[in-house]
Amino acid sequence: MVIQGRYIIILMFLVPCMSCAQNYKYDVIDISKANVLGIGLGTSAEEVTNSFGSYDSLKISFDPLVDEDTSKRYYYRKSFFDIEQGEVTGFTVSNREYPINYQQIKVGDPIEAIKTIFPKSYRQLSEEEKTSPEQTLTVCVGNTKEDIVYDIEMSFVFSHEKLKQIVLWTPL
Repeated sequence: MVIQGRYIIILMFLVPCMSCAQNYKYDVIDISKANVLGIGLGTSAEEVTNSFGSYDSLKISFDPLVDEDTSKRYYYRKSFFDIEQGEVTGFTVSNREYPINYQQIKVGDPIEAIKTIFPKSYRQLSEEEKTSPEQTLTVCVGNTKEDIVYDIEMSFVFSHEKLKQIVLWTPL
């Protein structure tokens, strides 16, 4: 009985790690570069406002069925940062003024440039996805120095061959 419990625990830890990387089929961005103007996962809410100034609007949400704490969304123009327990848990960038730290990728960049940066991830798109006017390219986030891939994804959303949104998120 104890052995079965151990297998369940081991599987719970292995499944999240494999869900993003899937044996390195996708490209990996180092977590230290998966940020917007220095603001990434774990950055304090205070640092967000120090870097970006006062937010344009704020959305506060709490669902007692799934949330342990109130979550906040700080909006800056068309982009936003998700904040939980005073720290950044994700972001969505939809305007050109905020590039991500990795290769200075920004909204408006052509898909041709992005697919050369992330060739493994681009190869994972089906032929139907590659010819669709709307495409989403997924990249894993990890610690590249230690060869560790986290269960964190960065998605690049394209519309008509141009990058329209960059999303960093952690699955529940």
